[in-house]
Amino acid sequence: MIKILDSGILYRNPLPQLRPVHAIHPSLLQLSDQEFLCVYRRGVAFECTQGNIGQLRSTDGGKSWIDEGLVYDRSKDDRPYSYRGGQLTKLSNGSLFLLTSRWDRSDPDKPLYNPETEGYLPVEMLYFRSEDNGHNWSGPHLVTRAGEIIGNNSGPVLELSDGRLLLPFETWKTYDDPAPAKQRAMALFSEDGGKTWGNPTVVADGTAEQIIYWDMRIIPLGGDRLFSVFWTHDMKTDKDLQIHRSISEDGGKTWSKPVPTGIEGQVSQPVHLGAGRILLLYNLRYAERPGIMAVLSEDEGRTWDLAHQITVWDAAGQTNVGTATRDRVVADMSSFAFGYPGGILTNDGTVLMSYWATQSCVTHIRWARLQVG
Repeated sequence: MIKILDSGILYRNPLPQLRPVHAIHPSLLQLSDQEFLCVYRRGVAFECTQGNIGQLRSTDGGKSWIDEGLVYDRSKDDRPYSYRGGQLTKLSNGSLFLLTSRWDRSDPDKPLYNPETEGYLPVEMLYFRSEDNGHNWSGPHLVTRAGEIIGNNSGPVLELSDGRLLLPFETWKTYDDPAPAKQRAMALFSEDGGKTWGNPTVVADGTAEQIIYWDMRIIPLGGDRLFSVFWTHDMKTDKDLQIHRSISEDGGKTWSKPVPTGIEGQVSQPVHLGAGRILLLYNLRYAERPGIMAVLSEDEGRTWDLAHQITVWDAAGQTNVGTATRDRVVADMSSFAFGYPGGILTNDGTVLMSYWATQSCVTHIRWARLQVG
């Protein structure tokens, strides 16, 4: 049984009548029993050219949040970049690792995705580090990549059982490339704490079938076993397939072929609860009752108890919930009105989750605390 214990707002524009502040893509991290950190994308619109990384902190167990401003001063960049929100990891040495991506916005009139070709703007992955629980950050440090692979991060860096770091990312195609999408879910590895990255590994590749495995999220199951999920999309029909899953038994070097979960949804985040139990937080966008959902598996994701899933955020009646307004889902992403569910298993055994939503025309980020019986 999944139960919502409490919920609230992480950040919402306090004066929307005076200025636009658009908050999406939150990522949570627990620092101690009572202290939590959140980073998110902050800007004036979904694809705005001045997107940056905002930071929040809670010292009362996640009930209230203090706005600590921006992680980075964009005026130090050599050209206009827009940053995504970033993903947080606490490493075994106590340092924090904030992984993110940024897009070249030298032409302020170009949208992030080309509506004609469905390619996207030049992008690079980078990270920030903190030795004092996020009060100060060093960086940005660019992620070195192999060959001409282009792409953005897809989930946080994982520290593996042997001390290596795994960086999940997804590839795409250049802005003006008219060819079919060149999308693969991949991983890079670092053996020196993130200074250098190599051994690009394919996690899922559906290019031959024009199947896209978007928004991969990877979690450890113990030892060398890893579990991943994907928003899976058929580019031939421009229709979503069921969320797919894959398993690695060797620390991410090789992966099983993705298989359907039986769950109709888009972006999702698994949370490992132990003893074979996985909680999946996911978007249900194209449905009669769209929203953010939570569903439980008792057998490491092989089956899911859809009969007892719950709705964490009921998007119906809030605002435009993401009904397609253009011909293709890639071009339509900027109209989405909720999403990006994430969650962590906290020290007290509950799950603290985050997501973004639009209510009364204000796009903001929210939290909910779940108990899984």
